[in-house]
Amino acid sequence: MRKDFLELVEYTVSRDMGVMINTNGWFVDADMANRLKEIGVFHVRVSIDGATANIHDSIRGGKGSFDRAVRAVEHLKNADIPLVSIAPTIMQENIHEIGELIDLASRLEVSEIQLVQMTDTGRGKKENIITYDDVLMLKTLVDDKKQLYPQMRISASEGISTDKPFKEEVRLGDISPRIMG
Repeated sequence: MRKDFLELVEYTVSRDMGVMINTNGWFVDADMANRLKEIGVFHVRVSIDGATANIHDSIRGGKGSFDRAVRAVEHLKNADIPLVSIAPTIMQENIHEIGELIDLASRLEVSEIQLVQMTDTGRGKKENIITYDDVLMLKTLVDDKKQLYPQMRISASEGISTDKPFKEEVRLGDISPRIMG
């Protein structure tokens, strides 16, 4: 939304501050991905809320947003951004696709998929919030998918998984806590 976005990112990186960008992917083309790599962005997370265009586009309110988000992931991977991940917001509208969404993340060869639970703040509505039974189902699903895809980190909100993004890497000293915001 800001025309000076890249300048702000470049300034932040130049001050030895870690930068992790969350994006819907709409404006991430090959040129943008390469520019982010040149600047030194370490991690870009793309919001993909459905395993299919039908669900994702419905949630995001824009036809074609799924295809653009998937292409953004591909552009970021091709630009060799060190960490490319996706982060769906789990709600009643997409909970039935979470298994397929994890499968999509593996096919896209992302570093991580971080499942985030919808909260009833902002645009979140109480009727969209997942239930306790949903959380238990997701916990089993996540545990099963972790066995299937050991090359990809699958992290999630409290209750679904105890695996927090990069917790182990920070503990081992492989990644500085500064990338965590």
